[in-house]
Amino acid sequence: MIQKVGITGTRYGMNSAQEIGLAQEFMSLILEIDEFDELEVHHGCCQGVDAQVHDMARKWKFRIVGHPPIEEFNMATYLTDYAEMREPKDYLDRNQDIVNEVSRLLAFPKGMKEERRSGTWSTIRRARKAKLDHVIFWPDGTFKVKEY
Repeated sequence: MIQKVGITGTRYGMNSAQEIGLAQEFMSLILEIDEFDELEVHHGCCQGVDAQVHDMARKWKFRIVGHPPIEEFNMATYLTDYAEMREPKDYLDRNQDIVNEVSRLLAFPKGMKEERRSGTWSTIRRARKAKLDHVIFWPDGTFKVKEY
């Protein structure tokens, strides 16, 4: 069975503590599957966290699925090696598609508290509403796991 993991995070990128958390999470997920190609990473094709995760997933030879935005302002157009690319949509619809397609969401906010006008936090709220397992990797290196 393919383990599908969604990514949401700030366009400013992860800090080193969050990168360590991501690497540990990927290692944990690898232990749950038989082959590397059974892990599929879904992200929003933007600069920052999406690009960082894309590079790590590519190095580990995970399957990568892109969910691009219509607006290309923050898009990381230089990313390659997608196994699949979804139809471009506005940010909120694209984020909902990621939530709908995965079994776990990994979130990398830029601050230590929830924000109202934030795509990352909007996606986390959508995951909560859908009762989707998710992990929030805080900038200070701590994390919060919610499993349903």
